Amino acid sequence: MSTCGKLEREWSECVDSWMETSHSPCERFSDKSQNRHPRAVTTQPVPHRSLPEHVKGEIWNPRRYLLSARPTVPSNDRETVMIETVRRVYRGTAQQGRRTGRGTILESCDPSVQSTLYHVAPCPCRHVYILSLILIGYQQGFSSTTYFVTFPDNSSVVIQFRPASRPLDSAIVSSARARLGSLVPEIHLVKKIQNDSVLVYKMTRLPGEPFNRLVKTPGFISLLPSVAASVGQLLGKCYIPGSRTAENHAWLEIAQEHIRAAVDSEDQLVNIHRAHYRQLLDVLLGGALDDLPLAISNDDVSPTNIIVNKGVSAGLVDWEYISHWPLGWETPAIFWLMGNGRDDHYVLHENALQIADAFWEAFGAQLPSAIRSQTAAIESAMRFGAALSTSVGGRYNAGHLASLPVMLDYRIPPAFWLSE
Repeated sequence: MSTCGKLEREWSECVDSWMETSHSPCERFSDKSQNRHPRAVTTQPVPHRSLPEHVKGEIWNPRRYLLSARPTVPSNDRETVMIETVRRVYRGTAQQGRRTGRGTILESCDPSVQSTLYHVAPCPCRHVYILSLILIGYQQGFSSTTYFVTFPDNSSVVIQFRPASRPLDSAIVSSARARLGSLVPEIHLVKKIQNDSVLVYKMTRLPGEPFNRLVKTPGFISLLPSVAASVGQLLGKCYIPGSRTAENHAWLEIAQEHIRAAVDSEDQLVNIHRAHYRQLLDVLLGGALDDLPLAISNDDVSPTNIIVNKGVSAGLVDWEYISHWPLGWETPAIFWLMGNGRDDHYVLHENALQIADAFWEAFGAQLPSAIRSQTAAIESAMRFGAALSTSVGGRYNAGHLASLPVMLDYRIPPAFWLSE
């Protein structure tokens, strides 16, 4: 048997042994349990100084758990060990969830995921010393279960489990990376498990944290201009040279469907803006966007998927889908950069004008002057993107901040668009 095969078997036995233990998480780390599973579990707490800087302060979060370094594992075998380890932990936490009834993934998760992954739960322990890894952090997505894996040298990757019914398309991600480079994570399918019903992907991990975590930190408002500039730059880079919206009807059919549904909606939170939706439909059918280029999108440019590192955007994650929308369609992101609060409670930050200037200057800098001069058309595309963020299929959508009238009244600052 190869070295990797022996490592896989040994580490798998360790994980399985630990997962099958029936004593409580608290007892697992008490003096009474010191010798129960000497190969799989260490009862001593992790020395704080031994953890990577970005891990400190997170070790008591019940949705994270630690795996320690085993120096006997050759560095060139660590990927094989990692994949096998995470697969076993994934399987073990699923078994433990079924056995103990501990917290499962979100009940609002996609039904196709529930049938396969419903009983996957975060590891209930505070510290676990297993194998050749330092940290595995757990995060639940709408159609995936994701582990963040950090090695002793502080390098880090993402391992994601997805149902076979919701695969990632490597061609989609490659086309996004062709435009955005390292702002989009690289993705590889590495394994199929559970009779090929679950797909295991490895991804590069973008440095930083999601924007929606940044807003919870002290002093975040002062960082917003630099964040806005990098988000504007990212969205500007999504522009597809040589494309024209009039030559692509897929986006138009989707937009018409949702705006017509909003016009006809009986949802009181939607029909109060019926006149706005009707006016937008007339503009759309009038061909106001025909001469704009297209731009690529993951269909979810949101505070959750924009990754921020040291005050700038490190990239955009969650590329399950890719769409082509008219340039400017995703720029309603400016509203969750400039302010906070929902609908009538939306309030601009004190430096909102500075944030907007930084955003649009960086966005426009990615575009040729002939495109920048189409300010009115880009504003129209922004309004349509805003409208679809407030109503989906005629139903009110809470995935926005500013109210529809506020977003429709907004004007792009002209100073950064007409100059070279």
